[in-house]
Amino acid sequence: MTGIPARPLHSTAGVRAGKRGIRVGALLLFIALAGPAGASDLRTVLGAAEAVQHIQLPGVQRVRVRVYGLQQRVEIQVVQGRKGIGTVVAEQVGGASLCRLAQALGATVELRCQSPRLQAVVRRTKAGLGVDILELRGLPWSSLLDGVPPVGYHPRDLGYRGLCPGKEEATRGECAFREGKYELAERAFRDAIGTPTSGLARMRLGDLAWLRGDISEAAMHWSAVRAVGMVRRLTDMRLSELRGDVVEEGPRFERLYDVKALTDPVRAEVELRAARVRAFHGRPIAAVRGLLDSLNDVPVPRACRLAPSTCKSIALAALRAAHEEDEIQDVLLFYLALPDRFEAPLAVELADAAADRALAIGATGFAANLLAAVSSQVRPEDLSDHLLRTAALYRQAGDDVRADVVIRYARERLPPRLLSAPAWRSAIAPTPKKRVARPRRTPAKGPKIDVDAAKTATAIADALLVQARARRLQSKQTKAMHDVNLTPRDGDDGAKAP
Repeated sequence: MTGIPARPLHSTAGVRAGKRGIRVGALLLFIALAGPAGASDLRTVLGAAEAVQHIQLPGVQRVRVRVYGLQQRVEIQVVQGRKGIGTVVAEQVGGASLCRLAQALGATVELRCQSPRLQAVVRRTKAGLGVDILELRGLPWSSLLDGVPPVGYHPRDLGYRGLCPGKEEATRGECAFREGKYELAERAFRDAIGTPTSGLARMRLGDLAWLRGDISEAAMHWSAVRAVGMVRRLTDMRLSELRGDVVEEGPRFERLYDVKALTDPVRAEVELRAARVRAFHGRPIAAVRGLLDSLNDVPVPRACRLAPSTCKSIALAALRAAHEEDEIQDVLLFYLALPDRFEAPLAVELADAAADRALAIGATGFAANLLAAVSSQVRPEDLSDHLLRTAALYRQAGDDVRADVVIRYARERLPPRLLSAPAWRSAIAPTPKKRVARPRRTPAKGPKIDVDAAKTATAIADALLVQARARRLQSKQTKAMHDVNLTPRDGDDGAKAP
């Protein structure tokens, strides 16, 4: 990949404040300042926010800010300067309505927020360095963890003629954009301004500005698009998500995010964008159900092949929001359809949330398998509690073999002082069993039991996924037949014959 913009897409990259201005890399916001920042310098950004929370950091020269939107979490880490900022931050956010202090560990503080639509700006004032946390009206501008990656298409997918590398300026630019050759693409798109394909050029110039973090320039280019067809729709999605003016389900939402008659590459982006709108506006279960609709003809939702981390973030939000049995079943089905569910990022958080939902519907052994599958990724400070819970669930499910495997793993990984705690002593003690008189039999020699937790969890998950897909397909077919039977024929007022 060549010519990558200076500010890469990354949800957790650092934010650095320097002498000549503020650079917000990961938060997809770049405001060039000639000197200390004041309120007027941030007018454009603050105009896009419903609420702003100011946090002053005296004695701090550099910070790194990580925003996890759908988890409603912000981390502030001091890179240079005063390290113990927990007390200072706690005093400022104690009565705040947007974000509150969750924990402070050394040079890092974690905030829990009331909204997922979060953005952060690092500013330098006369009083020192500070962080502004914004609650946006629209969607966060992007991130690798819960954003939309840059997607290029074959010109035919957008309704243009010809093959790559393209004959017209804009189609040549699209082919270069598709290959990640952003500098070459930008030159071609600028040459296309004023030509019949300037709509595509304007949309992509906006995308390139967005990749650099220049949201004002991106919005300017997108607003200048006068094309029709797919380019018009894709541009309208970008502007709508930035402004937050299409958030409710309804005719306008359905028209904008309709995927009928779209080619697979474009359909994946549209499905992903629709899911993000739903998830960031408090409807993660609706987002999951929308993505599940494509499972009838593909093994993994198209949008999740395009942005696996975004789907995992949506899945985590939906798992935490699901309470009714049908919601839990749909969200677990979506979780099981994610091929990288046991891989970072969010593997442990997802397994914990999925285990909670599995327990809610009585699947104790399955919950234990999910937890065991991610044990190697659990942070050292959390490992004891994680393994203790896993072993207890195996005991509860009547699977002493796997419970003992977890205990052996704990003995290898945990210090003796933790294993001597009452909870661990209780877990390690063998489960008392009632003796039942049975005739003596010569034990048959059988194969060694495979207790690999990850393999077991994957095998069970695959089986449940097939079963759940079948149930979902059968439910759709039944509903379709029911709708057909209830649809009045020509000349029929809908009343049943006696």
